[in-house]
This record gives sequence, structure tokens and C-alpha cells, in this order.
Amino acid sequence: MGEAGYVYRGDGLTWNRELSTILSDRTVISAWGASPDNAYFVGRVADVQHTLIDTTADTPYYAYWDEPILENYNGVTFSAVGLTGVKWGLYDVWGSASDDIFVVGYDGTIIHFNGTTWSTEFTGGTTPVWFSSVWGSSDSSVFAAGSNGALLHYDGADWSVLTTHTAEDLWDVWGLSDTSVYLAGPAAQLSDTTAPSSSA
Repeated sequence: MGEAGYVYRGDGLTWNRELSTILSDRTVISAWGASPDNAYFVGRVADVQHTLIDTTADTPYYAYWDEPILENYNGVTFSAVGLTGVKWGLYDVWGSASDDIFVVGYDGTIIHFNGTTWSTEFTGGTTPVWFSSVWGSSDSSVFAAGSNGALLHYDGADWSVLTTHTAEDLWDVWGLSDTSVYLAGPAAQLSDTTAPSSSA
């Protein structure tokens, strides 16, 4: 994965570039697959020009921001997934199964796929500005990490805010179980956390 819409696939011995139809102006940042014929790729289209209107002078002016990429690969072809209400780049994707997939990104965005439809859990947020990583130990224990030490936990029904004791950006979250979860950030920062107790 990377810039210019590149996607590579490994067969256990070598990596080969797939004939991706993801356009060359798109950066693919993360991938997750339920099977060889059902994989999802997320990323961004950088610095897309948008025409805005100056209401005081009725003169067009321009703003630039990233737009989201969400593509599904069925083992043969890539197809774009239509999203409603999501305007900014997407940074990570993880799922517990083909009918339970989470995607996170800029603008405090978290979206979820239930096997039929994609729904927006959060977007338009300023705290945190973005989520960079999502990982779970199961469908009832999912973590989303992001800017300024932000960390959320999903228990299968609701999201809750966890305390990380840092204001540094968190770039990645991964674990062995919901009681052994690691967070990575700048300045060689590495910390661990656990999911909230179900009895709390």
C-alpha cells in the first residue's frame, strides 16, 4: 500500500502489485481483510480543491482538505464504498468479522459496517481532531486511538473515553487481549492500557 493507489499482495514468498483501480492521486494507508476475496482499503485523496463562496463579496475562493477513500476488494476487482457525511481522510481499518468492521480517520471520524450498511458513529469532532488507529480483541472490545492522547473503548454497545495520562498524539493501538493493549506515539512513547471492567 502507499501513494499512487498502489496495493501489493503477498503469497507467502513474494509480494506482487495488484492491478488496483484505485486512482493514482489516492494514498492507501491501511488494509484489513476477512478473507482473500473480501478486503477493505482506506486512505485519503490529499489537498482536494473545494470552491467556497465569500458571502461578503460574493466572490469564489478556495479551500483544500483531504477526502476519504474506502475501497472493497473481492479477489478480482476493487470498488469504492459510498459514504455519507464523511468528508475527510481515513487512516485505519479493523474488523472482528466481515459483518463487524470499524474505520477511523480525521475529523474525529469512526464508522462501522454491520455486514449490510455503513453507519457513522462519530464525525465532525474537534476533540480529538483525528483517530489514527483502531484495533479490537473481539466484537465487544474495540479501541480507537488518536490525537492529544485520545483513546476510546467500544464494549459492543457504547463508546467510552479512557484516560491515557498523555497529551501526546497516539499513532497506533494493538494488543494481545483486552487486558493487554499497547499504545505507541512520538518520542519513543509506549504505554499499555486495559479495557474497562464489565463489573465497574
